[in-house]
Amino acid sequence: MDFSVKKSRGEHRDGASEYDQELGKQMGEDAQRVADGEMSQAEFYEKYHERVLEEFGEDKRDPGLEDDADE
Repeated sequence: MDFSVKKSRGEHRDGASEYDQELGKQMGEDAQRVADGEMSQAEFYEKYHERVLEEFGEDKRDPGLEDDADE
């Protein structure tokens, strides 16, 4: 019987990732800081923008730079 488990995108059959796992871990920790109000979304975007571009070739994340003057 074949009990192989389908892996999610970005993960090889042997469990190795084609993406930078350390980057993902750091972004996850800082995302929690954003959720806790310890870091702004704009700070988060700025901190990781270049690394996201290097890793994925594009950055479609919301930069969090909305103009609050219109509200």
